[in-house]
Amino acid sequence: MLPLENVLIEGNELKLDYAVQRNNSTTQVQMTAIINGNILDGTQSFAFRNQTMERSWLAIRQPADLNGNWTIEILRDNGEVWNSTLKLKASKSGKLTGSIETPNMSMSIQNGQISGNAFSYETSNPEGTWVALTKGRLDGDQLKGTVTFEFDGRQMERSWKADKN
Repeated sequence: MLPLENVLIEGNELKLDYAVQRNNSTTQVQMTAIINGNILDGTQSFAFRNQTMERSWLAIRQPADLNGNWTIEILRDNGEVWNSTLKLKASKSGKLTGSIETPNMSMSIQNGQISGNAFSYETSNPEGTWVALTKGRLDGDQLKGTVTFEFDGRQMERSWKADKN
């Protein structure tokens, strides 16, 4: 692994330098890129035989692997923990589908998206009388996040965590 130097992100632009050691000489390489969601599209510049060489490069961040069944724990206001099963299927394009299975109901995930280690989705009860927005991120081998919903006319937010089964 090469150590990066002068790493700078301004808005949607990335700039960095690194050095390559080869045949008792050092080549300084400069890289620039435009950040567009999960895509870096850029140019690499370096000196070679007294000429400046440029190469285009492209990097695509793959979404986190969230596939599988997770045991989710949501902390309620009264201190009780509400458990359910989160069944997730992630596509390489960043789409997230699945369901949440509780003791009382099953809810399909809607509008699920993944960007790197972060994800979001919506669920609603079978009657369609409420919608919950869940946001989270993969943190090591655990999912952590918040769920926001309206209950009795009040906006509520709960923290949650989930472990893979």
